[in-house]
Amino acid sequence: MSLLSVLLINKDAVMGYRYLRYLFIRKRATIGDKLARWNMQ
Repeated sequence: MSLLSVLLINKDAVMGYRYLRYLFIRKRATIGDKLARWNMQ
């Protein structure tokens, strides 16, 4: 494997990790929002 391919794979891994973390944070925020609305009723 060349250094360039290793860098590209690592870049993809980092982007995938950031995307998953973003989805997780957004999902947790929407669940918290629903719980907050439910508690206010």
